[in-house]
Amino acid sequence: MSDMHPAPQPTPPTSPTTPPTPGQKKRADDLVALAEAEFGSLNVGEEKMLRAAAMGNGCDVANKHIDTIKKLWWHHRVSCRISPEQSFTLSLGSDWGCWERWGDHRTIRAGVLRWLCVRDEAKALVDPFGLLLVNALIAGELDLGGARIPFSILLVHCAMPDGLSLRDTHAQTISLQGSCTGPIFADRLVTTGNVFLRESFRARGQVRLLGASIGGNLDCSGGSFECARNHDGNPVGDPYALSADRLVTTGDVFLRKGFRARGEVRLLGASIGGDLVCIGGTFECTRDHKGKPVGDPDTLNADGLVTKGDVMLGNGFCSTGEVRLLGASIGGDLSCSGGSFDCARDPEGNPVGKPYALSADGLVTKGNVSLSDGFRARGMVRLLNALIDRNLVCTGGLFDCARDQKGNPIGDPYAHSADGLTVKGSTFFRDATFSAIVDLTRSHLGYLIDEAESWPKHINLSDCRYDAINAQSPLDAKRRLEWLRRHDKTMEQFGFLPKGFFDPQPYRQLARVLRQQGHTRDADKVMRSLYNRRAWVRFKYRFLDKRAPRARAVHRRRAFRRIKSRFGFAQSRPMCKLKAGRGTRYRWVGGWFGKLYAPVPYALSIVYWTLAGHGYGRWRPLVFMLGFIVLGWIFFSGVLSDHPDAWMAPSQGLAAKEFHTWLHDGAGASRGWLGDYPRFKPLVYSADTFLPLVNLHQEPYWVPRTWWVRTIYLPAHILFGWIITTMFAVSFSGLVRKAEPDGG
Repeated sequence: MSDMHPAPQPTPPTSPTTPPTPGQKKRADDLVALAEAEFGSLNVGEEKMLRAAAMGNGCDVANKHIDTIKKLWWHHRVSCRISPEQSFTLSLGSDWGCWERWGDHRTIRAGVLRWLCVRDEAKALVDPFGLLLVNALIAGELDLGGARIPFSILLVHCAMPDGLSLRDTHAQTISLQGSCTGPIFADRLVTTGNVFLRESFRARGQVRLLGASIGGNLDCSGGSFECARNHDGNPVGDPYALSADRLVTTGDVFLRKGFRARGEVRLLGASIGGDLVCIGGTFECTRDHKGKPVGDPDTLNADGLVTKGDVMLGNGFCSTGEVRLLGASIGGDLSCSGGSFDCARDPEGNPVGKPYALSADGLVTKGNVSLSDGFRARGMVRLLNALIDRNLVCTGGLFDCARDQKGNPIGDPYAHSADGLTVKGSTFFRDATFSAIVDLTRSHLGYLIDEAESWPKHINLSDCRYDAINAQSPLDAKRRLEWLRRHDKTMEQFGFLPKGFFDPQPYRQLARVLRQQGHTRDADKVMRSLYNRRAWVRFKYRFLDKRAPRARAVHRRRAFRRIKSRFGFAQSRPMCKLKAGRGTRYRWVGGWFGKLYAPVPYALSIVYWTLAGHGYGRWRPLVFMLGFIVLGWIFFSGVLSDHPDAWMAPSQGLAAKEFHTWLHDGAGASRGWLGDYPRFKPLVYSADTFLPLVNLHQEPYWVPRTWWVRTIYLPAHILFGWIITTMFAVSFSGLVRKAEPDGG
């Protein structure tokens, strides 16, 4: 039969109004004859379909729009696109089952259609431009599994309530545009063209494209997909609306412009040669007849997805369940601008399952990640260990954790978790709202562009690094320290660090960046704040916190171990049995040392900060130095005494003896004993006694006569002179300043 009717070669199409050629008529008659020999009598719709397929025309079995179909077939026979503006029998608003009133003239038996696509004799008579069938009811399940179809199949606005099987099928373009179908099983489908499930397409039951290979686009724009359900409305089998694991396309995947899925959409391990576009799509997790989520409440599961283009989940995108992009590799941008992401909720509005709105752990993208311009997440946004080659933009976004109907956080109270995130470009936190914790632990943010108004109340900056801060962002120490204080409060409030511990890395990182950008004084203020904060945390927890007896016992044991070597005790634990004769001393000294273990370092830290700003206030010791010299001038000048001349006494032998004689004779006696003895100058004497290693020829010759000045103030004056002068010397030279922070 195939020898009698060789396959026609493609010829340039003629005008849609041109009558068929004799050859086309003969092929149509032969095809009808073959079908009648196979099936017996054919109904009107089947014969019409066969003749149209042989002559390369579209077939509208409803006879409503034949002129429109001819014109559309002429203008779009290569792209196989039907204009959505045309009025066909089926639309998205049509009731399911409305085709039962269509009549037999619009019914095509699934066996006839399968025979046309499978039998070599029939395929040879079909025009190479393919089959276009409109407004038909396919009776029975259409099973094209394993078929090698050399032409395109377009079933537009058709009804296939029993579903379609395309397992291991090879075809050109496949279009079910505007059709209503039952479940579709297209595992390992191979097409050289596009697959259209768009523009009012509806599927009741899972649409499976596992391991499918599509040579063009997968276009589901405006389609409606729903998982399989029983008569009670509860899901049965796999709760998936569209399952395309390991899908491979050379073009784009469109789930946009009114696309709706009531059940999980799976793209696990899919490879897309273009973009994944979900703009304007609505994704709902699988629910039972009462509206409660069933199974894992995911809406879009694209773990391991690989795209060469962008992933667009914005501009009207709406998800009421978790969107997963774990381990995805995106060749362009991940754009969620204007998208709405919400975790799965029960009918009362309480979160169900994992409190995640968007999970992109391990994401790798060569472009930007945009969570901006109306982006809204009511659940955690996760970017753990993600790698972004360009920018992370959170400008204008709204981030909140999962909350119940009363507004109480459910699960982990995170709005944005980016532990281990790496951004090679810039990170934008402007005009954004964060209503829960933002976790930036171990992240690298590149160039930080933020504003104080967008700082979250709770933020974790542990080991967070950034290369620079934008000039329009806050760069002064006052506001940046407020940023770090929010980090400290978060660590303390949520127990991210053990009690009594302090995380200095955020302070060192900020100081390093400010110093690199030339804000040296602000960097010094940050470092001073670091040491003050650390001393206060230790003092507060170890001395003031009455709720931590166990921790204080740990610190006491540390104190015992520190003094152990000094007293030569072999025991290292305070509760062990001590040797006779030493136990009392050991316990007494240890208890005394343990009580001073917290307040003494804190007091020393206060002194160090006051005198030298922890090594970063290089001119501060000079102020105290001048103050003490002036104070000494007042004390040594005798203005506090009724007899200022007798306030100071010579300290050298003969002068001292004559001075006492002068005092005995009275204040009016001659002072000839002075002679060549150095005269007393109170200001010079104060400086001479205060400044070490300086001899102004005053201290060796004079000594205060009043006992409290001589035994209390003068030693204190000399001691503070050594301390403050040393602080000034080493602070000015930078010897006691801590090593320059490197962010670690």
